[in-house]
Amino acid sequence: RTAIASMLAPRYEVVVARSASEALDVLRARGGLPIVVSDQHMPGGTGLELLERVHVEWPETIGILLTGEVDETLAKRAVDGGHVFRLLTKPSSFEALSGAIEAGLARYDDSERTAFETERLRFEHDALRGLTSLLEERVELQAHALLQLNALAIGLNDARSLGDIARLVARSV
Repeated sequence: RTAIASMLAPRYEVVVARSASEALDVLRARGGLPIVVSDQHMPGGTGLELLERVHVEWPETIGILLTGEVDETLAKRAVDGGHVFRLLTKPSSFEALSGAIEAGLARYDDSERTAFETERLRFEHDALRGLTSLLEERVELQAHALLQLNALAIGLNDARSLGDIARLVARSV
């Protein structure tokens, strides 16, 4: 934990936790983080369990899992669950870990942009729906007014006296 933190600190903002529960507390206090790098073996649970819980509370957070053992079952669970973006073996080189972090940050940025665009489109959709509703009401009012004018025109065409015209106009108004 200390070695990885010191290796990453010059390039990234690093927050360290000693256990799964402490990591969750840190994440809750900060409202989540873009990337969580977790060791598979730690106090209070496994790294995979932590990343599964992180995914529930912060689905946009990217999980990177470090393990000292190459375990086919772990790899399958990590991949199948979708909670782990990269599974790296320890010891991991700075290049491999920073490459995974950079790729994770790129994915995080993409998901943030997508979420922003989705929200913008939802807002625009709702605004357009409101405008469409308003226009439909106005069209309905205009159609009703045109029907009334048409009825008046027909009545005026059939009128035989000024009194008939006055009654038609008064009724129409």
